[in-house]
Order: sequence, then C-alpha cells, then structure tokens
Amino acid sequence: MNQYYADENFVPKEVLVPYAAAEAEALGDVLSEAKGERVKVLVPQRGDKVELLKLAVKNAERSFGERSKSREEVEVVLERLMARLHLKRLPRRMECFESRTSRAPPSSLRRWPAWTPSSTPAATAGTA
Repeated sequence: MNQYYADENFVPKEVLVPYAAAEAEALGDVLSEAKGERVKVLVPQRGDKVELLKLAVKNAERSFGERSKSREEVEVVLERLMARLHLKRLPRRMECFESRTSRAPPSSLRRWPAWTPSSTPAATAGTA
C-alpha cells in the first residue's frame, strides 16, 4: 500500500485492510500527511465495508492472475520471435519506424519494452 500511495495516487479518508497490521498506525500517519487531513486505517468486521473489502480482494486476485497470464503470453511470443530471427536471447526492447498512420506523425520511431504487454507503444521518441 505504501508503494501505491507513494506514486501520488488519490488518498481516501478511509483505507480498509483485511487484518490489523503492526504498521497500520504508521500507515495512517503517512497517508494523513500526504492528504493533509486525518486518514483512518480500518479493519472492518461486518456490514457493507466487509463486503467492499471482499470485492477489492477478489478484484486484486483477478488482476494479478490476468497480469501473470499476460506475461506468460508475452514470453511465448518472444520465444517464437527469438527462434524465427535466430537471436541468442529474448529481445527486451523492440524498435521500428512507423510510416504514416492515422495516429502518428510520418516516420515516427516507436519503442516497445518487450515485457510490457500492450497494443500501444510505450514511447514515441520523435519524428524523422
């Protein structure tokens, strides 16, 4: 959680956690400082907040499973690419020049980190 909120994400007034942690008070202090007002770190026991926490856990598990699956799919594609291009190791970055599409400037350089499964380029370095 510290890592998530350290990236300047929205800090709510309450944070629900599935169990009491020794760092709960410290987490509340850090989040309160980031938000500029008191943030409660709660362990719900019953009611709507328990159901909300169950839903959050289910969503997190599903998201983790999808990411794991996506990474495995990327590895399979990279292994095929490595074999077809007779590479000695898996590619870690791919670059190409894209010539005129509806979304990009003419002859733009596109870069894809190989470990990021995405249909859109991670960065556009510039145009020629």
